[in-house]
Amino acid sequence: MEPRERYQDTAKTAPTHDNHEPQSIQSGAASDFAEPPRSFANAEAAHERPSILSGLTELIGEEAADKLLQKFGGRRLYVPHLPQLGDVLTGAIGKAAAERLSELFGGDRVDVPNPTPRRTLIVRLRGAGLSVDAIAGVVHCTRRRVYQVLAEARASQVED
Repeated sequence: MEPRERYQDTAKTAPTHDNHEPQSIQSGAASDFAEPPRSFANAEAAHERPSILSGLTELIGEEAADKLLQKFGGRRLYVPHLPQLGDVLTGAIGKAAAERLSELFGGDRVDVPNPTPRRTLIVRLRGAGLSVDAIAGVVHCTRRRVYQVLAEARASQVED
């Protein structure tokens, strides 16, 4: 088949429905284009990591969440169905927190968020009552950047 004929064949694929998609595209099942079922681990996009972090903190507690981030931040972690005392996870965050985590994620792999230390520090300092000027001085950034990070943190909490 010559190139000209090939282009003519594709031009003959006329839209057949109101949305002007060729029949070959429309014939796919709706599930082909639907979003996968959302779970806590993969529900949020990368730019919404603070909400994943706040969800982990709510689930297992602040201290255990901090330990989880220090040990596994930025990595994929297997969460066993039944955490045991010798597990890497249990050793890092404690038996009670590992059991709470396994209730939701048991048998799954979880992408543990790795928030930037600067953003985390800004949010924590504001929570401790420091002014925006003081935070900018401590973190060595502009006041505008502090306001941006705090606004992103508030927006992620509203989405929860």
